[in-house]
Amino acid sequence: MTQKNHQEQKASDMQVDMIAKALEKATQNQGVLLNAERRTMPTLFPRGKGTGGFNSLILGLHADESGYKTGVYTLFNEAKKAEISIKQKQHGIPVMFTRWDSYTNIKNPELTISKAEYNALSEADQALYHPKPTRDMRVLFNIDQTTMSSVKKEDYEALVKEKGSLEMREAKPVDDNVNRIKVNDFLLKIRENLVPVRRDSTGMAHYDSVKDSVYIPDQKRFEHYEDYVQESIRLIVSATGHQQRLARQGVEIPNGKAPEQDTVNRERLVVELASAIKMQEMGMTARLSPESQALVPEWTKALKESPCYL
Repeated sequence: MTQKNHQEQKASDMQVDMIAKALEKATQNQGVLLNAERRTMPTLFPRGKGTGGFNSLILGLHADESGYKTGVYTLFNEAKKAEISIKQKQHGIPVMFTRWDSYTNIKNPELTISKAEYNALSEADQALYHPKPTRDMRVLFNIDQTTMSSVKKEDYEALVKEKGSLEMREAKPVDDNVNRIKVNDFLLKIRENLVPVRRDSTGMAHYDSVKDSVYIPDQKRFEHYEDYVQESIRLIVSATGHQQRLARQGVEIPNGKAPEQDTVNRERLVVELASAIKMQEMGMTARLSPESQALVPEWTKALKESPCYL
């Protein structure tokens, strides 16, 4: 992709600052990082679609920080089409989307064609092009920043009841059998498609990069059900960094040189943020582990000093 322009860099700096503040706040709030109210994952109004993982994190943090009832966001133009307005003196949250609507010639990068032009090519000619990602910065507003609660009260209340906190949704507790089934189905899919997930009888949750297996104790060994779920997800995220998958530098390579400590610590941040996104998707609260809370000063320093760290 091209280098970020001034507006994109400003938005990126705002996101870094938001994540750094959330990390610091978590150390003072029993490790709670994201979704303390157990809302459903952020979606876009009126289409109801979710956002990508990182954008979901940013919108979730923004909703937490501002105390909004839901993680439902909308664009200025979409709000106008729905006959609601953005309230005065409201500041939206800038997020980056990636568009894949153009293609670049492999031999001549200066030659770019549209998606329609690409689809009109023969299969042989299409092989000469690859997708060209384009950043698209949009400013989103939470529905609590709009007039929806007054001009379309019934629609607003319906969204809150569907997308709000656990209490507002009158939903079942996070450790209810229905939610347990959903979590077990997720773990089953992970076993079938990504990495073995095995019970650990010693009580030590860990990912074994040599055996490429996740080991998690019985959930009875955890104080809270959410602790069991998030620790399982943390280990699964670690497994995605294996050399046969994303090959992240912070994941230990069997029979290889041990990664440097700062790289290991950065991998820990990857694990915490990725597991937080998945916990939010499940309507649960994400927390930093005690070990991770000790790394927050190092993470926030690196986030602010290195533009590429995040």
